[in-house]
Amino acid sequence: MARFSKDIKEKRQELYLEGLAKGMSIQGASDYAGIHVSTAWRWGKSDKRFKDQCVEAQVQAGEGLFANLYEAACGYRDEDGKLHPVNVPAADMWLRNYFPGYKQRLMPTDDNDTADMAKLIAEQMKELEKPDTPDPSTMEDDDEEKEANQGN
Repeated sequence: MARFSKDIKEKRQELYLEGLAKGMSIQGASDYAGIHVSTAWRWGKSDKRFKDQCVEAQVQAGEGLFANLYEAACGYRDEDGKLHPVNVPAADMWLRNYFPGYKQRLMPTDDNDTADMAKLIAEQMKELEKPDTPDPSTMEDDDEEKEANQGN
């Protein structure tokens, strides 16, 4: 089995990590770096630093995907000012995967148009983001209650 020189190996590892960070699969990143998948596997097995860098690159790609999916789910305006409306399937996917409390699976039908569904999804997303804490204005003061009970 042929081995790469140190310089070539470092360049190939850099390209492999770049591919992973861009969201490529392990096979795709290997092809991008010009190496076989088994080479990447061997490097990760023998070099903890490289293995950790691979994990970090995949996390970075996942965060980018999460951000893109959220942006598509909510709708956005690009750099040219073009409006990209709410993407209902992306919103449904985002909610199903990141909010266990989301139960409803919305799909366009003749009975409910996309605009109504987008409004419902936006309402559900806002509701899921609210903290589960009671409104302080409706809470009784525990100290007053304790004092009243001590007087009895």
